[in-house]
Amino acid sequence: MSDAQHPSREAIDLLTAGRPQAARDLALSIVATMPDDPFANLVAATALYTNSQFSDALPHARLAAEARPRDGDALECYCATLRAVGRHADALTVARQWREADPSSRQAVQDIIECLQRLERPSEIILIVREAMKQFPADLRLEIALAGALIDQGRANEGARILDQAVRREPLADKVVGFAATTSNFIHPADKRTIIAAHRRFGELLDRHAPPPKFVHLPPPESDRIDAARFKGSGREGRLRIAFLSADLRDHSVAFFLRPILEHLSPDRFETLCFYNHLVRDETNKHIRELVRPGPGRGGFFDVYNMHFNELATLIHAESPDILFDLNGLFEGCRSDVFHLAPAPVQATFCGYPNTTGMSRINWRIVDSITDPPGTDDRARERLLRLDPCFLCYRPPEEAPDIAPERDPQQPITFGSFNRVVKLNDAVIRVWSAILKRVPSSRLLIKSGVLDDPATRSDFAARFTAAGAPPGSVELVGRIADRAGHMGLYRRVDIGLDTFPYAGTTTTCEALYMGVPIVTLAEPQAMHAARVGASLLSALNLPDLIATSEKKYIDAAVALAGDRPRLAELRAGLRQRLLASPLCDAAAYTRRFEAALESMWTDWCHSDKPQGLSSSGARRVWRGWGVYENQRPRPGASA
Repeated sequence: MSDAQHPSREAIDLLTAGRPQAARDLALSIVATMPDDPFANLVAATALYTNSQFSDALPHARLAAEARPRDGDALECYCATLRAVGRHADALTVARQWREADPSSRQAVQDIIECLQRLERPSEIILIVREAMKQFPADLRLEIALAGALIDQGRANEGARILDQAVRREPLADKVVGFAATTSNFIHPADKRTIIAAHRRFGELLDRHAPPPKFVHLPPPESDRIDAARFKGSGREGRLRIAFLSADLRDHSVAFFLRPILEHLSPDRFETLCFYNHLVRDETNKHIRELVRPGPGRGGFFDVYNMHFNELATLIHAESPDILFDLNGLFEGCRSDVFHLAPAPVQATFCGYPNTTGMSRINWRIVDSITDPPGTDDRARERLLRLDPCFLCYRPPEEAPDIAPERDPQQPITFGSFNRVVKLNDAVIRVWSAILKRVPSSRLLIKSGVLDDPATRSDFAARFTAAGAPPGSVELVGRIADRAGHMGLYRRVDIGLDTFPYAGTTTTCEALYMGVPIVTLAEPQAMHAARVGASLLSALNLPDLIATSEKKYIDAAVALAGDRPRLAELRAGLRQRLLASPLCDAAAYTRRFEAALESMWTDWCHSDKPQGLSSSGARRVWRGWGVYENQRPRPGASA
């Protein structure tokens, strides 16, 4: 029987018609009657994958690929399913098999790249991309991959040049324009006009060329007024419904700052919903699901990975959130496509991105007066809501070990940075090398997952040598499997060195919790990304660790290294100091966050202009949404 005449074709038609559950049920009933049929298994795997049932799809995908080892559809389905369950090394093997079976397939090359990205092997990506560019010149996805690999190696300026060229050639491609904007956060020297312009370019691209917003939101009637200032929300008994859309509701930095809010929001005044745009199901994700499980003050948890932007926007709108939060900004997993459609009357961005989104449909951005001092509002397209004294609330990991006892004063000083090396530019390497030269016998411990890549590790070692770091003074450590081990590594560090112009956030909080003081650089006119460290340290009243120039940064680190009594005092007291600070006072922080929610909602209710639907249509030359990672066609059987 040919594939064209196969009974599973009807299931493919159901998938094409947007009926994934019906397609799954039919495909499974068919494969039950012919369990060894390759095409029936391929369609079953495709239907299960489309329904986000990745573990169930895997045996069907494997059978189809083993029966058809040179079939591109079968290999693509198997590769995608392996990636979905986190088996990236196995997926890489299959992707390479697919590339060998079909050298003309661009998608096979892309799958190899995506597997290597998950495995944090940028040096291999660079080699593969440059070879593939000979076969597929001017391929936008290859250029993005090359830029991304260079950025992951701490060469953001080189990656930015590639992206700038791509933007000039493809000015309507949202993926490359957005990536160029995110990359601007890492470039040194940081030019604020360039950074602001890059983000505005992305937002204006959506305004001018993307499909227009599809929902109209009218301010509530006077009958919904609670008192002179407040209005009812759309939840039960007038509660405000607050929704969070993110790919990071898992063991991720964003979740560390979101969990205190979910745990402390008043169930009498608010209902919370979460829309999760990722595949990972870990303990953090499980806990967040419990926090928003339907009940008093809770609205529910929705898995929305791979969901078409129209479908997702419609789902969110049907759940009637009053305020919808973006927790990704323009980083991986973002759903700018959904926010542009304005499924909620009030939309805000918070925590997951260190800059404006550039989007006109996002109304608010939560910051504080140190990250974004008064007078800097023109840097953001959103309205700034300053949540002082600090815009974040940190929840320390339960797996963290005890702080190490006082270090032997005879031991050399060890500096450290556990930031991703994407934040390590030539200026950071130069400044850190200068510190090592000024502190005799000192060492620098750098930990980042990408340093498991041998070529990347060798490259960083050579860059430190070229910058004058004393021989043998820099130790490069890759990924540590568990969080307890990661936190335990701080016990070897005396002083943390913050990155610039993109400062650490979670890593700074971790270091402080482990008794390690951090020296940060926040120049007077710096952007938000460079000032987060200053905000965190100010919350602990440690102004002497905040430098305002490279020279003062070096001097502060050197002075602290020479003050052993102060280091001992900080090591012994920093954890309690952090826990007693506004940064870890979840109850007080959440009351401020609740007031911010009420303020945003009240502002909207007093507006006299509907939000959302635009009368202008999208232009046909729009190149967007189709290149979003989440809009990739489902793998496997084609319609």
